[in-house]
Order: sequence, then structure tokens, then C-alpha cells
Amino acid sequence: MRAIDRSEWKKYLVCFLMTAALLAALPSGGAADVDATWPAYTPDANAARSTIPEIYTWDLSPLFVSDEAWDEARLKLLAEIASTCNESLLSDYLVSNATDPAEKAYLLVERLETIRTTIFRQTMFAEFERKVHAFVEEGTPVTAALLDTTYRDLVQRYYGPGYTLDADDGLEWAYIPHFYFKYYVYSYATGLSSGIAIADRVKTLGEPAAEAFLAMLEGGASAPPLELLAGAGVDLTKPDALDAAMKTFEKTLDEVERIIGE
Repeated sequence: MRAIDRSEWKKYLVCFLMTAALLAALPSGGAADVDATWPAYTPDANAARSTIPEIYTWDLSPLFVSDEAWDEARLKLLAEIASTCNESLLSDYLVSNATDPAEKAYLLVERLETIRTTIFRQTMFAEFERKVHAFVEEGTPVTAALLDTTYRDLVQRYYGPGYTLDADDGLEWAYIPHFYFKYYVYSYATGLSSGIAIADRVKTLGEPAAEAFLAMLEGGASAPPLELLAGAGVDLTKPDALDAAMKTFEKTLDEVERIIGE
């Protein structure tokens, strides 16, 4: 019998724990338990989970097993926006007041890393989680090897053919704590995109945009999150907020290249 070293045991243990956590979070039942006739339904991100026909539950509210969990997830959509908007404004202030080129380059690179790790990487995390849950729903055995391959393939796709992957990079999923909690990493990406878009509005429109932002924060949970966001001038049903973040990324990268080239 082949001996299994400690590193392999740890790998399979982590795999088991993650699979157990994912199974616990899944809604009871599945597509096989639902009548083959799909009820008519118009997707609405502001709808209560209980109003969504079960057959559509996976697409619209993955992993949320109750109305309370669904509402909590919707609130998370707004949770990151206050801090990311202020961080964006602070970053602009620090960059504009930096007198040393090295300091300015540092601040700009920090901004690039924030966008990379929060929008690109967290979106990749969310896609990985969704794929893993799809494996469970399909009855595919969730092994450490499958998780490694799935994660590695996503890294390669997100970062492109020019990105060098080492032999064990596919195992990175195992130490990311977000995967062992509720499905929520998408809110980092939407939060930063929205925060940058609102910060841009404040810089362009001034006090009216700032007042609209404060009104959104004061709204708390008094209205659906997309409605509150719309009041602050951000419509997440359209790509405008993400476009604003990508333009910020591109502009920042150009500025870093200019400073380095001088």
C-alpha cells in the first residue's frame, strides 16, 4: 500500500471540508425535483428570493437557502461601496499632491493592484465557486485534482497566455478563506466598480453627486440595493460602472508607464 505523505493528507482534508461546506450551502432539491414545465419568470435582482420559481433559483440566487440569506446577500452588494468610494477619492488626492515621482508611481501602482485584486481576481473567485457548485449539482465527484485543474484553468484564462503558472499554482484555492463562507465575493468587484463610478461623479458634478451618495448611504436597507444605487447615479444593470473602473485602470497604467519612462 502506497504511503500518503502529510502534504497529500492536508490536500484531501481541505478538499473534503470545502466540499462539505459547499453542500451545506446548497438549496435543498434541484432541477430534477422540479416539474419539467418551466414557469414564466422575468429576472429581477430586487425580487425577494421566495418569489423566484425554484427552477430558476440557481441562476438568480445561488447558495442562498432562505429569504434571510438572500436579503443579506443583497445588502452585501452595497457594503463595500462606502469604503471604496472614499478610498478612490483619497487615492486621487494623494496622487495629485505627490511631489516625488517615486511616491506618485507607488500610489498609482497601489491603485492598479487594488483594481486587479478586487475586480479581476474576485470575479475569478466567484466564477470558481459557481463552477464548483455546478459540479455538485451535476453529480460530478469533487476531487482535489478537479478543483486544482478548474482553478488553474481560470487563472490562465483571466491572466492570459503570457502569465507563467508554476506546478502547484492550481492549489491556491485551498487557502483562500472566502470560499469557506457564504457566496459573496462578487460584492467586492461590484463594490469597487460602483465606488469608482460614484467617486468620478463626485469629482465631476461636485456637491449634487456627493449629496446623492450620502442619500444612498442614509437609505440603509429601506429599498432594494439597485434602487438605492440608482439614486447615487450608478446603474448596475448596465456596464457603465465597470467601464468607469476599466478607464481608471487604463489611465493609471498609462501614467505609471509615463513616469517610469522619464
